Amino acid sequence: MIPLADEDGFYYIRGKKYYLIYQMLEKSTYTSSSSVTLKSLMPIAVKRHVIEIEDMDGHLYNVPYYTVFVFRKEIVVLLFYLSNGFDFTMDYLNVSDVIKFLEEMPKERDPDKLYFGLSSKCFMEVDKDLFNEHQYIQSIVGAFKEITTSRVSMTQLRDTANWIKKIANPANYDKGYSILKYVGRLLDLTTQKVLILPDYYNQDIYGILKWINAKFSSFKTLLIAGNSLELKLPSCNNV
Repeated sequence: MIPLADEDGFYYIRGKKYYLIYQMLEKSTYTSSSSVTLKSLMPIAVKRHVIEIEDMDGHLYNVPYYTVFVFRKEIVVLLFYLSNGFDFTMDYLNVSDVIKFLEEMPKERDPDKLYFGLSSKCFMEVDKDLFNEHQYIQSIVGAFKEITTSRVSMTQLRDTANWIKKIANPANYDKGYSILKYVGRLLDLTTQKVLILPDYYNQDIYGILKWINAKFSSFKTLLIAGNSLELKLPSCNNV
């Protein structure tokens, strides 16, 4: 028999009260202390790290950045986007109007912006309110701080070959390119068909990684609150 909801939206199954919720896929996602893993043709495991960064005014922030496990190695997720182009990355991650890169610090700083130094030739200008409000924005700033060196320049930021090399460790273009192609095939067609996700996120692995990164904290909270190893969402339409 099919249970029917009462006037409050609850179901009673074998005498127990339940509230109907949706999830990506039965047993498709599980968690550990600091990662969320989506089962696909190969497991897609995303891990959060936290680093301390300092703005140009000396204020300290603890911000996250995310890595994905490939061949048992952790690779910063941002590298895969940058390997498809700097402009693509900023547009695809919806931060082109939030995070700007400058070759030198402005003489008069905008009080509504935060400024972070990557090197003496490259600085990030970030919308202060959005940075403080959204961990997603913090994670992108944190990832740029993590993957760049004190010698980075605007030219290097736009050099896709540089990021493809950096995917491999130690840096190697051919190996990095092979890993990039491998990651592009992580999301198989069967998983795509069964995931209850908006088409915007479910087109390829880049959309899945963006979705997991943006919702990482929510996933962990829901998993802990429900004492479950399955990722359950109130409604995928709200993602």
